[in-house]
Amino acid sequence: MLSKSRRVMNSLYYFSIFFFCFALTACAGGYYTSKVNGGKQVYRVDEQGAKILVYEIDQDGHTTIHDAEDPMAKRHMAAQEMAEPDSREESRTT
Repeated sequence: MLSKSRRVMNSLYYFSIFFFCFALTACAGGYYTSKVNGGKQVYRVDEQGAKILVYEIDQDGHTTIHDAEDPMAKRHMAAQEMAEPDSREESRTT
């Protein structure tokens, strides 16, 4: 009976180490937003911890894309295109 409980404890021990390492690597990368001079800058953090500027929005709402291949930048561009009114529809109403 003692050997069975020891195996269970060892399994829990190794599972805990695995889960800790997995959580640590999952949280290593990601996106961070900072506000600078009234604008917004979005950075991606890679595995080495380097910050890479993905896109920024100035005070007037104009967006500058710095990494067009980034998934976050692509989502932002798509959302911005959907939010902008179609100029053809505006010309019909005026």
